[in-house]
Amino acid sequence: MSVQFIIRDDDLSYFTNIDEIDSLYKDIWGTFPITFATVPYQIGTALVGFIPLKYWHDTQAYPMGRNAELTKYINNKIVENKVDIALHGIHHTYRIKNHTIYPELIDKIDGFEKKLIESKKYLESLFGIDINTFVPPSNTMSVDIANILIDNKFNLLNLPGVKRNTRSLFSAKHQIARLQRIYYMFKFKFDSPIPIVDGNRWEVGGYALTPSTKLKTLENAFLYCKDNDYPFVLATHFWEHKCILPDNSKKTQYDLLKEFLDFVSKYDITPIRARDLKL
Repeated sequence: MSVQFIIRDDDLSYFTNIDEIDSLYKDIWGTFPITFATVPYQIGTALVGFIPLKYWHDTQAYPMGRNAELTKYINNKIVENKVDIALHGIHHTYRIKNHTIYPELIDKIDGFEKKLIESKKYLESLFGIDINTFVPPSNTMSVDIANILIDNKFNLLNLPGVKRNTRSLFSAKHQIARLQRIYYMFKFKFDSPIPIVDGNRWEVGGYALTPSTKLKTLENAFLYCKDNDYPFVLATHFWEHKCILPDNSKKTQYDLLKEFLDFVSKYDITPIRARDLKL
């Protein structure tokens, strides 16, 4: 059985540099489409590499569409079936309290449902596609936020949290999925590959590619998904690809990405956009 293979790349926004993503993916997305988790109205926020330093304390919202050149570029890639768009929060901000960083959706947000629907429609109008997939910034959110997303039929590239519960305690399938994550991390040393399927809606986790990722761990997770007929989602950030690996100063995260894609290409895979996932 062919493995459904998704590359999820977070943090496309008004601030994204076209030359950067083009140089990274021009030799990749001819084979592997990229699902960009996209921020509709980015507000300046500190301590994250995808925001230029001078905007870290800027409270103005920067709509994706104000970067007309980037919007046109992404639209062309969508037409070529090289790119998909998922919704990635509303403003993707962080607050710092008592030396702790709190992502945007970790707390209940007044009027979130209205903001969610408006943001979805905004990105759909920019890119001329239906958007039905959501990625919470930093992969976490409150139970209230999750309930709103589920009620609005969003697919989630995200599974219930382990350290922090992010789904209703009264949802058996979500709490079972939470336990499955703990089991897989303990027994196999990688995350659970088991999707949550709810009618036509799904929730699927991902395997992170960061500078500290061990290639062997990714390979083992992929082979497990292949042998057990689970989809595989590689979750990464384009703005980290140039980072040097902590255990090898001669390699970058991008080198790791290419090595892993060369590895999976030896097997029967079907590279897809998130919207094409069938469960």
